[in-house]
Amino acid sequence: MKRSLSLMLVLVLALGLMAGCGGSGDATASTGFGTVGTIDSAFSKEKVEFVKDNAAVYRLVRNDNSEATITAAQYLFKQMKDKLGANFRNVSDSEDGSDIYEILIGDVNRPEVKIAKDYLESAVGGRYNDYIIATVGKKIVIYVENEENLQKVCQEFLDLYVKPEGVEGGILYTKAAEGEFQSIKINGIEAGKFNFVRPHFNSSYLTEVEMNDLSATVLEKTGYKMQITHDTVTASSPAKYEIIVGNTTREGVETISNYDAYNIKIAGEKVYINGGSAHATAMAVYEFSKLVQKGAITDADSVEGSYAQALNSYDKTSKYYQTWGDDFDGDILDTTKWRQETERNSHLGMNGKLSVRSSDPNDVFVSDGKFYICAREDESRYYGGMIKTQNTMEFKYGYVEMSAVLPHGDGFWVALWTGSNDTKSSLDETKPAYTRPEIDIVECFGNSKSYAANCHAWPTTEGKNEFGYEHTSLDKNPYSSQKKYSASDEGVKLGDGFHTYGFRWDIKEMAFTCDGKLFFAYDITSNEHDIEAFNHSMYLIFSMALGFADAPTPAISDNPEEWANTNKYICDWIHLYQKDDGMHILNIK
Repeated sequence: MKRSLSLMLVLVLALGLMAGCGGSGDATASTGFGTVGTIDSAFSKEKVEFVKDNAAVYRLVRNDNSEATITAAQYLFKQMKDKLGANFRNVSDSEDGSDIYEILIGDVNRPEVKIAKDYLESAVGGRYNDYIIATVGKKIVIYVENEENLQKVCQEFLDLYVKPEGVEGGILYTKAAEGEFQSIKINGIEAGKFNFVRPHFNSSYLTEVEMNDLSATVLEKTGYKMQITHDTVTASSPAKYEIIVGNTTREGVETISNYDAYNIKIAGEKVYINGGSAHATAMAVYEFSKLVQKGAITDADSVEGSYAQALNSYDKTSKYYQTWGDDFDGDILDTTKWRQETERNSHLGMNGKLSVRSSDPNDVFVSDGKFYICAREDESRYYGGMIKTQNTMEFKYGYVEMSAVLPHGDGFWVALWTGSNDTKSSLDETKPAYTRPEIDIVECFGNSKSYAANCHAWPTTEGKNEFGYEHTSLDKNPYSSQKKYSASDEGVKLGDGFHTYGFRWDIKEMAFTCDGKLFFAYDITSNEHDIEAFNHSMYLIFSMALGFADAPTPAISDNPEEWANTNKYICDWIHLYQKDDGMHILNIK
């Protein structure tokens, strides 16, 4: 009898492997089995009883960090209650689950899930849409990597197994992803089993886009999903297979000083991709994607490249490329790119002092490849600074990104924003002239734990009086909270180090990013006022003000340490990226 059961499970395992390789979507199931290898011995053959003495035996376990898991758990809770007439508790995986009968929904914090995932990979292949329902000890594991399908798998569990009489012999059910898949390998390893690792902070949105594009391509062709994570998440336990992008904290990363250069180094189970600039790194990921799609690459496919040369074969009609920028090399501000505001623009500030835009080289200067504005005060004035591209560069549509350190302290009001020289409506001259469309890419009022983006439309006096329009912005609901970005890590401030801040603008929307992640987007086509305001060419403004009486947080810091150490607005680089699509405009004066 034991031999027959063992042979049966061998056959089940073989069928599972065939289903995984062929991508046929066939399912393999078992409701009673012997022992074949160490992984199979972990599965329980105990009868599954959902209800005993009219009481629920199992409780449902969800991951509260996953919206999909929460939704699936709520759905399963209701369906099981309706079907079996018992109340199954629905709890977070933060609760202790040792020696308790539980139904584990998705990738929850239980060791039994890892056992089921390992089996799924060995028996079926472990593709993104493969799934397993299995009894492991006192747990029932319901797992699929693609959480969008989790509720569907829960429904299959309900249809196949949830019944008043229970299930004899335990559960072992797997199903392979549907589709005809091909193999794409890096040193003989399926590319989809590699994880991207990027810097947690100061990473570019352009690189994020290229990683997502490659992940989507690999998923479509192979069925495997390349995950994107950051170096601090897995620092103590890195994945076996990793594609390490940018200046992460991983061992083996080589920094590149040449802005134009990039490297793709394939080294066994690791791939290192880096560039001397944000766009060179993004280009390296794009070039790596082309290598991967050949079907098989090895260490010998490592390459050193040039961003400028790679542009020759780059699709600039659909992808962003650099059209303008400043890396603040040298020791003086490049006046062909920027105009510096001077003290003639002063405002009555707090405590009876003037708030001025300083031109003192001790307050506003370039040093060590970075641009600085340093806050200062004396008996009669508060000193900040401002530089503009108003008379040197204007653009319409594109992606702006900078790497900067924000100051931290009450009264330090900093921004990267835009203005416009347009004086007439670009659409209809009978309507008010929105002379000042203003986009706040970054606006921070002293506390660098968070900052805000904003879109303003400023009518002229003529427009306000004659047409009745007023200044509009996103300061009211529902956007007032959505447009804010807060440092998610405990104890971290954006003033602690360099972070990237970005603004993507096209004819449909304005979107904002931080450290490579898009956190807010605003539709600029929903009303005629926005269409009127947000389709003008604009210029960039980089500024720090302090002591303004009308600032949202007008208090001035009395902390000497802040004035000495965190009073600096520092920019490493700022770049503009556009497309050759006939709509993006750049005007260099």
